[in-house]
Amino acid sequence: MLKFIRAHKKILIDFIYSFVAYGLPTVVLQFVIQPLIAGRTTADANGLFVTLFNVVKLMAGVFIVPLANLRLLKKQECEKNIALNSFFNTLFIVAISCSAIIGTLMNGFYRNFKWTVTDIILLLLILLIMGVHDYFMIAFRLILNYKKIVIDNILIVSGYGIGLLLFIYTGLWELIFITGYLFGMIYVLFSTDLWKTRPGTKDGSHLVRQYGDLCASDLLKNATTYCDRLIIYPVLGGYDVSVYNSASVVSKAVTVISSPLRNVLLSYIVNSNELKVSRKKLKKYIPLAVLGIAVVFAVFWGVSILACKLLYPKYAASAMPFIPIITIAIVIETTGAILNIVLFRFAKTVVQTIISALKLGVYLVAVLLLAIVAKMGLLGFCIAILLADITFITAVLVGLSKNITLTE
Repeated sequence: MLKFIRAHKKILIDFIYSFVAYGLPTVVLQFVIQPLIAGRTTADANGLFVTLFNVVKLMAGVFIVPLANLRLLKKQECEKNIALNSFFNTLFIVAISCSAIIGTLMNGFYRNFKWTVTDIILLLLILLIMGVHDYFMIAFRLILNYKKIVIDNILIVSGYGIGLLLFIYTGLWELIFITGYLFGMIYVLFSTDLWKTRPGTKDGSHLVRQYGDLCASDLLKNATTYCDRLIIYPVLGGYDVSVYNSASVVSKAVTVISSPLRNVLLSYIVNSNELKVSRKKLKKYIPLAVLGIAVVFAVFWGVSILACKLLYPKYAASAMPFIPIITIAIVIETTGAILNIVLFRFAKTVVQTIISALKLGVYLVAVLLLAIVAKMGLLGFCIAILLADITFITAVLVGLSKNITLTE
C-alpha cells in the first residue's frame, strides 16, 4: 500500500484537492442551500426553483462542459498551434450565446410565459456568469493546478453565503448563485490567460464536428441527469419535484467523490495513447469493485433516510419509498460515469453519442410506459431512471471491452 501511495503521490494529492474543491460547493448546495429554500417557500415555488436550477445546470452541461473537456483533450495541439486557442474562444462565444438563448426560453416555458423582466435578467445572469466561470477555469486543469481550483471553490462558497443573506432578505433564490459564481468568475479571470486570446476562425474547423458530437452526447447523457425534474414539473407538478429532490438529497452527494475523480482521471490520461490492462489485475479488482459498490449503496441508503427527515421534514414521509430506487440508480450511474471517462479518452467521440442515445431512449420509453400509460406517477419516473442507468453502464462496459488491450 505504501509503495502504491508513493508511486501515485501526485495523482492522490490532486484527487484530494479536486475532492475538496468539488465537495465544498456541492455539500453546501445539497445540505444548506436547497433545504433552506425548501423550508422558506411553498412546494410549488420550491419545485419551480429546483426545475429552473436544473435548466441552468443542463445548459452548462450541454454547451460549456463539452467545450471545456474538448479544450483539455486538445491540450497538446493547442500548445503546438496557438491559433487553436483563438478558435476555441470563438466556439465559447457560440456556446455561451446558445446557453443564454435556450435557457431564457426554458425559463419562460416553466413560468407559463408569465414572467417579469426581473425573472429574465436574474436567470440570464446566472447562465452567463456560470458559463464564463465553468469554461475558463479549465486553465487550472490544463496546468494541473488543483490548489487554485480549491481557492476558486472556496470563493464560490463564500459568495453563496452572501447570496443566502440576500435571499432571506429579498426571497430571490437567483441571487445566491449570481453572487457565488461572480466571486469565482472574478478569481478565474484574474488568474488565467485563456480569455485574453482574441477569438478567431483559423485552423479550427475540424473542432466543430467534434464539439458538435460532444454536445449531442452530453445533451442525451444529461437528459436523464437533469431532465427528470424538467419533465416531472409539467407532468406531475411542483410538489412531486420537491418530493423527488428530497429523496435524492444524499444520493446526489455521491458525485462529491465521483466528479473530482473523473476530473483528475481525464487530466492525466490525456497524455496516454493506449489503454492496456493486465488480465490478472482485472480479475482481482472486479470483485472488489462490486463489493465497494454494494457498500456505498448500503451506506448512502441509510444516510439518505436520516438526512431526508432532518433536512426536508415537509416531504420526508412522501419521499421514503423512492429513496432506495434513487440511491441504487445514482450509484450505478456514477460507476458508469467513472468508467466512461476512460472510454471518452480512447474511443471515437461518436461512441459517446450512441451510448447517451441508448440511455435517453430507454428513459423516455420507460417514463411513457410506467409514469404516464401505467399511471405509476413518481414511482414510474424513478424506475425509468434506474433502467436508463443500467443501460448506460452496460453500454460503457461493452465499449471498453472493444478498446482495452489485455496483457498477461
